[in-house]
Amino acid sequence: CGAAHKTNSLPSKVNRVLHAMLASDVPPVCKFLPSYRLSSRNPFNREACEAILRETMDKSLHGVEYSSYFAPSICQQICEDIKTRVKDLKFDRYKIIVTVTIGERYMQGLKAISQFLWDPERDSYATHVYDASPSLVAVGTIYAIYFD
Repeated sequence: CGAAHKTNSLPSKVNRVLHAMLASDVPPVCKFLPSYRLSSRNPFNREACEAILRETMDKSLHGVEYSSYFAPSICQQICEDIKTRVKDLKFDRYKIIVTVTIGERYMQGLKAISQFLWDPERDSYATHVYDASPSLVAVGTIYAIYFD
């Protein structure tokens, strides 16, 4: 008998709530509206990122001798510094990827290839080669992948 009473009272509570919502003069507020904007308000700026790469790599690698033991931690620290500075520029709708590679300068060459599914109108990159040291060479790249 108690269960039947609860089931019968549920529709009346729903009706009262709906009636109160419809009777109010305040229109319902939509918290999130779809964005049909297809471009960034603050697009990726290659020149600013190249300057960040150049300044950060010059500052971090000046006077450093190549060491295979310390190279991974130096790369990680440089990547974090660059990523922090690029995120401070607040590029709208971009995922930022930063890579830094350090190699020993010892009579050998370096070839690297990157492949992406790329939108040439929106995606971009910036790169810098640090070669001021007699013992090492470093390549830093920032990829800006548009994300809508």
